[in-house]
Amino acid sequence: NDLNQELACALLTKNGILVASAWNGQEALEILQNETFDGILMDLQMPVMGGYETTRKIRRQERFKTLPIIAFTANVLAGDSDKIETAGMNDLIGKPIDIREMLSVMAKWIRPATPLAVEEPQKEKTLEATGDYSGLVGIDVKMGLDIILGDHELYQRMLVLFHRRQHDFGEIFRTAWESNDIQTAERIAHTLKGTAANIGAISVSEAATQLERICSENSTSEAIEMALQQVDGELTPVIEGLSHIVTEVPDMQPQSLQQGNQERIEALLLQLKPLLQHHDLGALKLMEQLDSMMPQQEIATLKTAVDNLDFNAAQIALNELIQ
Repeated sequence: NDLNQELACALLTKNGILVASAWNGQEALEILQNETFDGILMDLQMPVMGGYETTRKIRRQERFKTLPIIAFTANVLAGDSDKIETAGMNDLIGKPIDIREMLSVMAKWIRPATPLAVEEPQKEKTLEATGDYSGLVGIDVKMGLDIILGDHELYQRMLVLFHRRQHDFGEIFRTAWESNDIQTAERIAHTLKGTAANIGAISVSEAATQLERICSENSTSEAIEMALQQVDGELTPVIEGLSHIVTEVPDMQPQSLQQGNQERIEALLLQLKPLLQHHDLGALKLMEQLDSMMPQQEIATLKTAVDNLDFNAAQIALNELIQ
């Protein structure tokens, strides 16, 4: 998701690492055909093609047999290490992101082919408040700032993105669950778990963890509803408290979207096709990216259909748009 992606890219870039990002495994494979990399951070939970399948396809290509691939996930369970190793990954980085751990694991496996000039390390920014966090509820601001080494500008942008993506969590989750799309419902809960932890909303993250677990166990609707109510109870005051942050921080799109171009738009449109065909609610998130990059008059019909979860009408609108 874009919040975790921007956070990871920003932290890596600040530490002198050149980063390219993919929104799913299929796009990662396409990028690998045209660019050279010293290593890969592989998110295990992705739409279209997940991290395990993507890694197996990469390892089948002789030139990528030794390319370092490090798993990146909020799910660290018993047996995960064996599963990750079997798929062909070298190591694991957990979420929420700990930049020190991330760099340490990366340094263990990745050797830059063309190292950048070493600069004097910058002192970590002070954690003294440079913004008004007094209205926040259910968020450990110090923890959130610790994760990103005290960068208030980035942290406030993370808060805005969290509010934007999670304010309607309950509605989106229920739509997936009532459509019997258990895999998507589980991924929606997984996303909330990771993003909440990254901003310091630990109670929300813990409640989302429980909801994700119950989804994975294919539990009864009653159990799901109880877990969802627990999430709503923790999330609602957090979202309400973030409202003043949203109005004060300038509306900033992730860097990857700011740099959008015709090729990027075309790639996103093609990625949207299988999501619509399979009635995958990941189309909602992808639609938000396209909405920020395309003229409203061009995308209005498609956006309306996706927002209304009318996937058949959306497929027709998408095909017309691509043509």
